[in-house]
Amino acid sequence: MDNNQFMGSNDQRRVFAERIASKIGRERSEAISDRMIRALERVPREEIVLGGRFSVADPEEIYTDSVLVVRKDNRGEAVSTVSQPSLVVRMLELLDLQLGQKVLEIGAGSGYNAALIAELVGDPGLVTTVEIDSELARSTAGVLASVGYGGIKVVAGDGWEGAGDSGPFDRIEVTLAAPGISRHWVEQIVEGGVAVVPVEHGGPGAAPLFRLIGQRDTMRGQATYWTRFVSMRGRSASSPWPDPPSVRRGRPDTTIPLTGVESVSEATRPWSSFAFFLIISESGSWVENRIGIRSESGSAVIEDGVVEGWGDEEPASRLAACFRKWVDLGCPELTEWDITFGSGRGAPPNGGFLIWREDSWEWAVLRSDS
Repeated sequence: MDNNQFMGSNDQRRVFAERIASKIGRERSEAISDRMIRALERVPREEIVLGGRFSVADPEEIYTDSVLVVRKDNRGEAVSTVSQPSLVVRMLELLDLQLGQKVLEIGAGSGYNAALIAELVGDPGLVTTVEIDSELARSTAGVLASVGYGGIKVVAGDGWEGAGDSGPFDRIEVTLAAPGISRHWVEQIVEGGVAVVPVEHGGPGAAPLFRLIGQRDTMRGQATYWTRFVSMRGRSASSPWPDPPSVRRGRPDTTIPLTGVESVSEATRPWSSFAFFLIISESGSWVENRIGIRSESGSAVIEDGVVEGWGDEEPASRLAACFRKWVDLGCPELTEWDITFGSGRGAPPNGGFLIWREDSWEWAVLRSDS
C-alpha cells in the first residue's frame, strides 16, 4: 500500500484510543481520563507520521502500541522516535494538563505529542516544543500546520536551554532521556508547576521517569517507573555514567552469593528498585543488560543472584554490601524516594544520597513513612 494513500478514519482512531486505554488499565491498573481519550480520537496520528515522511514499513503500525523511528544517525541508531502510545498517554496523564496552561515540550519529534498537548490545554498557541534537528523542526512545523495545529511554536534549538522567550511554563515535558535537570527548566517553570522528565541513571537511555514540582531554585518529586528513551543531544550530551565493562570470560576471581529476599534474581534484575538504589548510592555503577560496578582495577556484576567479580575484589565487595544495605532498609521501591534536583547555584541538603552532574545535583532521601 502507498503510504500517501493510507488515511485513518475517526472510527480507527476511536478504536485505537479504546485499545490503549484498555491496555493501560489491564497491565498497569491505571484509569485514563475521558479528556485523554478524546484527544487520542481527535489528533490525526497517521497524517502527522506519514505527512512527515517518516520511515514506516507498514502503515498499519501507526495504530499499534509500538515505537516508530523518526530519524537515525549515520551508524543506523535511532536518534528520534515517536514513542510507544501507551507511554505517551501515561506521561501526559502524569502532567495533569488543564485548559489554559502553558506547556514546554523538549523533543518535538514528529509533533504528535505536541498535538495531543494542544488538545488537552485547549489552544495550540499555548504549546512550545523544542527540536535539536533543525530539518526535522521545519518539517514538523509544516505538518502540524497542515493538520490544524499551526499555532504550536516549534523551536529549532538545544532543549537543554529550554525556551525562555516563551515562558514561564505551567508544565514541562521532556520526551528524551536527560542527563539531569537543566537549570533553564528550573528557571522557566512557574512555582508549583509540574515537570515530567526521564532522567538517565546508570547508562545512556536507562531513565526512571520523574514527576517533579517547581519550587524556587529546585524541582522536587518522585520517580514513577523505569523507561528507555533516546538520549538527549546537544550541550547536555555528556553522560555521568561509566561505560559497562566488556563481558568477562572464564571463572570470576570473586563470587559472593546474595541472600535476604525471596527471589534475589528478580530483585537484582536491571531496571529494578535495587538497581535505582545502587545507582544513587555507589559511584561507578551502571545499568545495561545487567547491573554492576566498575573501578580502575576491577569490575563486578550480579548474575543469577551471585556477585561475580574480576580483578580487584573491591567492586564485588561494594556491590554485595550495597545489596545488604538495601535489604536492611526494607527493600525500598523506586517510588519510595523523595528526589530533589538543583543547580550548581545552591548547596544540596545534608544526608541522603547525592549525585553530582555536570551543572546540577540530585539528592535522594527515603521517605519517613516508607
